[in-house]
Amino acid sequence: MYPALFSDACWIIRTLKSRGYHAFIAGGAVRDLLLGNPPQDYDIATTASPEDITALFPLTQKVGKAFGTTLIVMAHRPYQVTTLQSSGGILTDVLEKDILRRDFTINAMFWDPLEDRLIDIVGGMKDLKTHILAPVTSAENIFRDDPIRMLRAIRLSHFLQFTLHPSILPAIRTLRNQIHKVSPERIQYELVKILSLNHVLEALCPMVKTRLIFEFLPELALLSHLKQSPYHDYSALSHTFRVLAFTEEFYHEELFINNGTNVKKHILMLAALLHDIGKPATHTMNEDVHHFYGHEKVGTEIAKGILKRLRFSKKDILSIKFLVERHMYPLHLHWLKEKNALTERAIQRFRRKTRDKAPALLLLSTADQLAKQRKKNESFLTSWLTFCEQLQRD
Repeated sequence: MYPALFSDACWIIRTLKSRGYHAFIAGGAVRDLLLGNPPQDYDIATTASPEDITALFPLTQKVGKAFGTTLIVMAHRPYQVTTLQSSGGILTDVLEKDILRRDFTINAMFWDPLEDRLIDIVGGMKDLKTHILAPVTSAENIFRDDPIRMLRAIRLSHFLQFTLHPSILPAIRTLRNQIHKVSPERIQYELVKILSLNHVLEALCPMVKTRLIFEFLPELALLSHLKQSPYHDYSALSHTFRVLAFTEEFYHEELFINNGTNVKKHILMLAALLHDIGKPATHTMNEDVHHFYGHEKVGTEIAKGILKRLRFSKKDILSIKFLVERHMYPLHLHWLKEKNALTERAIQRFRRKTRDKAPALLLLSTADQLAKQRKKNESFLTSWLTFCEQLQRD
């Protein structure tokens, strides 16, 4: 645990209790402590009202009346202190009502660090020991109360390596359209968290099985049954998910790291997820062969629209657009090399156009090539990686 954070949280609890209020460390911090993991922050639940908290502490900021949460700032670090609530956000002084409105049992335990007293009325400790992510009430209830919990369930279970309770995936499939009630910013937050995990494809599988991912990324559904050229053994969607897996596999390869400042993982994962998003719009047939001329250009605009819709920053959008638009560039140069037509001038032009983004672009392009066919072509891989090294060599 981070001693300063824990010490500050204890001081806040001690101050609240000295004025007659109940106060506890709540939620994810309790879960992490019981798992032996240092919490990144400490959330505090209390019977004190937001007005009481503001009067007690010198530096506070209300996050929003709807959530009953006040930020207490100590040493330039905010601590969330939330007044106990019942379902529907009604403030209460009954601890049990607050516990029963929470999402998962492992997040619904309260701990008083001053008395070393754990409050667990929903079996959170049992589920921690058996590695089960279970809803506090029913899966349908917790998802209707806050649909972002559908994404959070998938993220948490994968991050903690917990098994989802059997009721969760069927409930997500049934209620998946409720995700449209959630703000784009909250969806973006969970999506970035998921794409930053290890073994990303495993985390996405429940989202695909329940079709939740197609609710906020409907453009992906158009790739589902889209056949490709003879160079591809997979549909466009299956290929896309394989590109994700290969991007992650090569993410830490020295060849694709630019002086330790490689592109953030979620940026590359999003570029991989959207790299062929323009194919449905550019699909043509010629003598029974599928073609997608200019799909990278069209896909860049579609990707931009998706990212703006999910409220990504301008900086992130520019990075992802760059990768989507140019993901075919290294392949074109490789074709020239195979024909002995690659010039030094073309290599220098590549370096000028890509600069510090060259490693990320080459990584995405590498994943794109490897994801096309079932059988791994070792000789091609060796030749390709040598070529990628040549493009970056001074």
